[in-house]
Amino acid sequence: MSEGTNMPGDAPKARSAHALANLARAGYWSLRQPLTEVDFEVHHLVDRPGYLVGLVTGEGRSEPKSRFFLETLSSSAHGAGLVVGIRTGEKPDRLRIRDHGSSVEPELDFGSDELSHVFRGTARPNLTFLAESDRRIEGIIAIADEPAKLRLSHGTQIKNLLATLSQIAVEVARGPLLSIQCPVQLPVEVEAEYREERIPRAASLAVRFSIALQHPSAELTFEIAERIIRYCEERGFRLWLADTRLGHRTGNWFRIRAHPAEEPHPGEAPEGVLSTIIPVTFVGPARVGSTHALVSLLLQFPEIGVVGASITLLDDLAFIHLQLGVVTPAEEVALPVAHSSEDPRTAITTMFAGFAKVPNGKHGQELSDHLWERAGDYQTLAGPVVPVVHPAAQRRLAIWISWQMEWTPRGISVAVRALRQAFDYMGFPLPEGDAAGAEARDAPNLEYLICRDLGNSLLRGKGKFSVPLNLVQQRFTSTAVEIAPSKLCVGLEDAWKTALDEDPGGFAVREVTVVWREFWLGHWAATSV
Repeated sequence: MSEGTNMPGDAPKARSAHALANLARAGYWSLRQPLTEVDFEVHHLVDRPGYLVGLVTGEGRSEPKSRFFLETLSSSAHGAGLVVGIRTGEKPDRLRIRDHGSSVEPELDFGSDELSHVFRGTARPNLTFLAESDRRIEGIIAIADEPAKLRLSHGTQIKNLLATLSQIAVEVARGPLLSIQCPVQLPVEVEAEYREERIPRAASLAVRFSIALQHPSAELTFEIAERIIRYCEERGFRLWLADTRLGHRTGNWFRIRAHPAEEPHPGEAPEGVLSTIIPVTFVGPARVGSTHALVSLLLQFPEIGVVGASITLLDDLAFIHLQLGVVTPAEEVALPVAHSSEDPRTAITTMFAGFAKVPNGKHGQELSDHLWERAGDYQTLAGPVVPVVHPAAQRRLAIWISWQMEWTPRGISVAVRALRQAFDYMGFPLPEGDAAGAEARDAPNLEYLICRDLGNSLLRGKGKFSVPLNLVQQRFTSTAVEIAPSKLCVGLEDAWKTALDEDPGGFAVREVTVVWREFWLGHWAATSV
């Protein structure tokens, strides 16, 4: 066969080169003038049972019920709650993003009452952002099991820890932070060995992190681990790293540094009991280094600590949610604005001018320049001001859930409504309206939930509820074969499946699991949530 002859079915070389050039040109212009937009909704609220259920199922809201949550993040801690959702259905025209290159910014809908701030808007995802969730290093760093009172020193320790983890992600891993969550449940074996208790608290003052490895290797993993270990040793923190061996599910941990110090090293942290939480969420295109730039800015405010965090990526958008804690009483804290499309430094300094010293000088300018480069186009959402709820003496049991479902226009509402019915059936009803006192204290509380769209019309979700351990032990008798928490979880799972069978849309949901240890969840839950 002579040179240049094409085999049957092969395209001519000239045609292939031309097609490749057209593809590159199309990609270039799609990045210059992207038409992709993500319709998001963020709720900051005073934590109360049943809020997420009513929100995702459409109960008690005036918005058209044709628009439900698809990808979702929810968390709660210290009296403040967060719900982030990507909506299905048609969005209002006023929320549409720039049309055909227009420079007009999309409108951000904002609503508020005494208990919540609701932000609805659109944002452009980062179409070039790539991160494989199965190539990562994951760990838990414990600041304290359950402090009697949340202090500014705790908030400073967590803030410094977030800055260090995000710096390691940028400088060593050269990849993004896939997720940060605080507070979280500590691994089961720690309580069993050191506290002589089989079941750990549902949540402790600890940070769970996941860093993507763009070019994974044993050498890189060891380098990252050594940096984190050294940091924890210097400050007296406990540390666990995820067991990533083949066949080991999420929730299996190696104890790296499990001996707690008498008192974790506070550094130069100021003291004082925290009185107020200011929830702040930054929303923008997912980029490597955006979290580090934002937390580095907050390091310049010594009066402000971080006592909670929920950081994740949804639909190539970064949602960086931080619970900022201050000692100033809630009634003395006033936010001049609740949302801003200006760069985060301008937004933050404007919001905090009344109760925190604004950083300046050369170092502050360098931070501003870096922040502008990595997160200058992020939107800043803040408030309402929430009084701190300090850790209670009541011990709560963590109940882990997971499910898999086909994509439907109703989003996750089918699975969540059926789960609510299951809790009702098992004698742990979720209150309707604004519950208070014993009713709220004894109700199931959603502490964490994440649901992702994996493509191919497939959704996967995972979450953690907590219920009072003493109520579980009162209602279910432990035996040598099965303890009370296991009986509750088996009953919840059966009731959940029954409720789904009775729902016309329940056929889309499958692989539902309810357990009290994370690593007992379905094996597929570890891949992406």
